[in-house]
Amino acid sequence: ALDMPLPKAIYYGVFHSVSAFCNAGFALFPDSFMRYRGDTVINLTLMILIVLGGLGFVVLYELMRRRRRPGRRLSLHSRLVFSVSLGLILVGATAIWALEYQNTLSAAPFPTRVMAVLFQSITTRTAGFNTLELNHFSNPALFVMIVLMIIGASPGSTGGGVKTTTFIVNFAFVISRFRNQQYVNIFKRRIPDSIVARSISIAFFALVIIIAATLLLLSTELAEISHLQSRGMFLEMLFEVSSAFATVGLSLGITPLLSPEGKLIITALMYIGRVGPLTLALALGHKDKVPYKLAEENVLVG
Repeated sequence: ALDMPLPKAIYYGVFHSVSAFCNAGFALFPDSFMRYRGDTVINLTLMILIVLGGLGFVVLYELMRRRRRPGRRLSLHSRLVFSVSLGLILVGATAIWALEYQNTLSAAPFPTRVMAVLFQSITTRTAGFNTLELNHFSNPALFVMIVLMIIGASPGSTGGGVKTTTFIVNFAFVISRFRNQQYVNIFKRRIPDSIVARSISIAFFALVIIIAATLLLLSTELAEISHLQSRGMFLEMLFEVSSAFATVGLSLGITPLLSPEGKLIITALMYIGRVGPLTLALALGHKDKVPYKLAEENVLVG
C-alpha cells in the first residue's frame, strides 16, 4: 500500500532523489529515513544515487565513455576512486556492525541489519541521511563515523571531505616511507611528487581547520561549564564540526541549541568544506615566488 497520495509520492521521490545524488542530505521526513529502514527498494535506490553522486563527474563521464568503447581501460584516478570508495563502504559497514550489533541493531532482523549498516556507511561519508538513531550510537561508532565524514567523497563530486584520493595518496606515502621507498606507488603507477605534496597539504589544512573550529565551538558553547557538567559534549561538538566541514549534514541534535556564534562557526565550516581547505589557503596565501633558496640544514624529527 502507498504511504501517501501518488502526486505527493512523486514529489517526495524526485526531491529525495535529487537530494541523494547531490549528497545534500535534506529529507522531508522528521526522522530522515528511519521509518524505511527495512524497505529494500528505497534503501538501494538512495544508496546507488549517493554513491554515484560521490564518485565524481570525471569518473561518471569515463564510465559513460567506456560503455561506447568497452575495451578502454579506466584511468588510475577512476580505479582509485572505485577501490577506495568500495573499501571505505565495507570497512565502515563492518565497523558499525561490530560496534552496534548489540546496541542499535539488536532488535532488527538480520537483512535489515545488513542494509542499515551499509546505508549508514555510505551516507556518513557524503549524504547525511540516516536510518538508525544516531543519538543511540556508542562513542566508538560515532568516532568511526567522524573519520568517514572527514575522508568524504571523491574529487569533482557533489560530496565534501578531504576526498578519497587524498586519503589513499597520504596512506600510500606513509607506507612508502615505512618501506624506505623513494617514490609513492599505487597500482604499479608512480604518483608525482607534486600530487603527494598537495595531498599532504590538504590533509594538514583540514586537520588544522577541524581542530581550530572544535576549539572555537567548545569556547562559545562550553567555556563557562566544567568538564563534570559537560561530559560527552566534546564528542558531540567534534561530530558537529566534522559533519559541517565535510558538508555531510548529520547531527546529534545539538545544532538548534548552539549559540549564534556557534551557528556562525558551523556556517563558515560548511562554506570552507565546500570550497576546499587548500583552495582557501591558496586564495588567502602569498602567491609571489621567492627567487632564491635558503641554506639547508638538518633537524632531528621523530
